[in-house]
Order: sequence, then C-alpha cells, then structure tokens
Amino acid sequence: MRSMLLRGVLVLVIKALLMGIPVFYEFDQWIGKQAGLHVSKLGGEPKRSDDDRLAMFRRLAWAQWTLDEISKGIPFLWMQKKPLESAIA
Repeated sequence: MRSMLLRGVLVLVIKALLMGIPVFYEFDQWIGKQAGLHVSKLGGEPKRSDDDRLAMFRRLAWAQWTLDEISKGIPFLWMQKKPLESAIA
C-alpha cells in the first residue's frame, strides 16, 4: 500500500513539474531534485527554472531505457531517427 501511495505522489510531482509548479523533495537521490528545492528550504522562494526542469525530464527519459537496450545502442538509433528536440516538443 505504501509503495502504491508513493508512486501516486511521484506521478503528481512529475505532473506539477510539467505544469511549471514548483516542487520540494526530501529524498536526496530523487531524479528530479535538480528541478526542485529540498524541504529544508520550505517557506523560502520556490525554484522556477525551465532549464533545470528540462534537464530533469531529459534524465527521466533516459532512465526509461533498459540496460540491454542501452548496450545495443537502441537509444542512439532512436535519436537518429527522431531528434531529441522534436521528441520533447
């Protein structure tokens, strides 16, 4: 039950980032931490950086490939077929 709740929260946080809503995190290893602020800074000015959000979404997209796909070069073949700029537009 706890893992299902956590996944639901993470989906909402990712959706918030997509909409440009500032987010805060506590887990220091979270893939999206570059796009948010640590909860220790809660109450301060929220982070609003399109560059950091874009970088986080690029890392998140790369994290979707399996090790087997990466070892075969499939992500690079995919990018040659569909440039990254058009993939994130």
